Amino acid sequence: MIIKNGDAYLGFSPVDYEFPRLTKEHREYDEVISNWINVRFEYPDNRHKKRTEMCACILTFEIESFIFSLKQLVSGQIIQAQLDAIEPYFNLSAYAYNKMYVIHAKYQTDEDILYEVEQIVGKEQLTDFLIQFEEEFSSFPVR
Repeated sequence: MIIKNGDAYLGFSPVDYEFPRLTKEHREYDEVISNWINVRFEYPDNRHKKRTEMCACILTFEIESFIFSLKQLVSGQIIQAQLDAIEPYFNLSAYAYNKMYVIHAKYQTDEDILYEVEQIVGKEQLTDFLIQFEEEFSSFPVR
């Protein structure tokens, strides 16, 4: 997925569970530790070269909650959907604004550089964003 505004962009996609073998059947299973997702981030550096990093910064149940909120936003039941992550490295939100929607993404890089981008979209684009987000993260259910 890519949030884009002019030359600024932030791409993010799930890669795998941080601990893929740590399922409920495993003797060291822990509900939180077992549900971290590694996410690949892409963004331009100050020279406009593409940088790629990976970070385990989202939990599966945070993803489920965000998808639920996005569906409510699209249907007009709420005015903001927020990915409330425990880890502060990645933040994602969408909110209604003047009959449009703003998708806002923020990522703190490995070098502690805060990278933010906003994209203004219509309802159809927000629905497409929801569908794509749900499809990309559906391979990683709560375990």
